[in-house]
Amino acid sequence: MSTRILFLGPLREAAGAREKRVELPSEISTGAALIDWLCAGDSDLRIALSRPSVRLCVDQAIISNDAAFDHPQEIAFLPAFSGG
Repeated sequence: MSTRILFLGPLREAAGAREKRVELPSEISTGAALIDWLCAGDSDLRIALSRPSVRLCVDQAIISNDAAFDHPQEIAFLPAFSGG
């Protein structure tokens, strides 16, 4: 089953796309492991996704990078939002 990964706002530029569809390896079950896997060989993306202000949203629920997930359908990386 493929997982849809969204890179919102300025993260889209670092990822080179707004959306990617991937087959997650079974050992990818936390945000930290996902970032390591996605960013292998891409230091710019690693820097962008590792910022403390970036939030991880799995199947429309914001989770911490060390929280476990299982076979997500959608993962989104959310940049910090500002406004008034």
